[in-house]
Amino acid sequence: MTDRDTQTSEDDLLLIADAAVVARCSPATLRRWEARGLITAGRTPGGGYRVFRRGDLEKLAQLAPTRATS
Repeated sequence: MTDRDTQTSEDDLLLIADAAVVARCSPATLRRWEARGLITAGRTPGGGYRVFRRGDLEKLAQLAPTRATS
């Protein structure tokens, strides 16, 4: 982890299900984006669950095309 990771508040870190809501995509999409290097996920100590920074997700949500709703 970088210095930025250690300065991030735990309130700003989201597990993948919550992160997907913020990014307006599915958890599988977040995993693909991580694999492609489009977003960085940290890991929780012990369990190793993916955590994402809220700010990174909000930036991605702004870049993603808007979805029309019916």
